[in-house]
Amino acid sequence: MENLFYYFSILNYFQSTIHNRKNIIKCINFYIIFYIYKHEILFHRKPVRRNGLTVHP
Repeated sequence: MENLFYYFSILNYFQSTIHNRKNIIKCINFYIIFYIYKHEILFHRKPVRRNGLTVHP
């Protein structure tokens, strides 16, 4: 999944022209948002499941 997204981000980066900086910024922002969202899923959902057993008996 991560390698696939990385491939598409590179593809979008090279498809957008160097002069058109807005597309490059959008691509970078989208990658940052996706990276943060992925880490939210990986590191914040697992403790919630563990605490869910103790908080809701």
